[in-house]
Amino acid sequence: MRKCLVSLMLALGLLTTVSAPAVAAERPKLVVMCFGGAYQNFFETELIPEFSKANDVDIVLAIGLAKDWMAEMRASGKDKAPYDVLMFNEIWSAQMRREGYMLPLTPAMIPNLDNAMMQVKDPTNGDVLGVIGVIQPAGLGYRTDLLPNPPKSWKDLWNPEYKGQVGLYTLTNSLGAMTVLSVGKVWFGDEHKYDEAIDKIAELKPFKQTDFSGDMEKLLSLGEISVGVIDMPAVARLRQQGLPLGWVEPEEHMVMFEQVFSIHKASKYPDLAAKWIDYILTPEVQEKFTKRFFTTPAIKGGTVPDELKTEVLGPEAVSRIASWDWNAFNDAKARLIRVWNQKINR
Repeated sequence: MRKCLVSLMLALGLLTTVSAPAVAAERPKLVVMCFGGAYQNFFETELIPEFSKANDVDIVLAIGLAKDWMAEMRASGKDKAPYDVLMFNEIWSAQMRREGYMLPLTPAMIPNLDNAMMQVKDPTNGDVLGVIGVIQPAGLGYRTDLLPNPPKSWKDLWNPEYKGQVGLYTLTNSLGAMTVLSVGKVWFGDEHKYDEAIDKIAELKPFKQTDFSGDMEKLLSLGEISVGVIDMPAVARLRQQGLPLGWVEPEEHMVMFEQVFSIHKASKYPDLAAKWIDYILTPEVQEKFTKRFFTTPAIKGGTVPDELKTEVLGPEAVSRIASWDWNAFNDAKARLIRVWNQKINR
């Protein structure tokens, strides 16, 4: 009986060993901000497969817009990260940096950091809190068939020949904010002359307004405006579709749509987040962005393919893009929106 019991126990032990295979460790999931549409498709097909394989990580895209991401971050608090890799336009990135959500970046974390054309820093201590990885220069686009005398400068928008033919972004769009800042700088010598700039813009009435970049493209495409503030990549894309469009770099300065990449200070995977940002700053990925979105390389020594040189500015143009005091503007923004509505929308 004893012998049978021992044999049974051994058999059960053997069965236990056989029926309990080793459980593979779950791969980390890195949550990365991303826009929907073309951006999502690009990330999923051109970026994620290579990065995931090289780093043994799953990338989870958080599809949305800045207002959604900011609301979620604030609701979660600074000690819990709903996203690991942050991607904002600078107007929003500046706000979230000031609220204390970003992890300082170093070349030890991101070897390509010092190769970036533009970094964003904490003004109090100089810590690098983000790096610009996507650059879309913006200036003035126009219909070559409708505007015989194209603009050369920001001030040319006030040319009487353009009356009623101008398109601008509203103040709630970052490019609309940069238009106000540009008008303050160009007409009054100081980007902080917000009220004077809005008064000056009111002189352009009537003009078309939009708060979404795709709508500015539609206004130009349909001929509802002849000239408008728009990014160069959008014009390049529309020209490839056969539309009669030109684009001008204003002689005073350019502005830009940009994407600032940062790491949430409470990320569970800061090392992997740093690797993602380093990946974005590689020549290979920058060239992919340029070929897909006509973006200007955001790294030193970045190149533009020969077939795109008439449509895309090289990295040497970055020095001609204006930088702004976004903290001051964000402090005044709520009041300025009211002023805009009173003076522009009435």
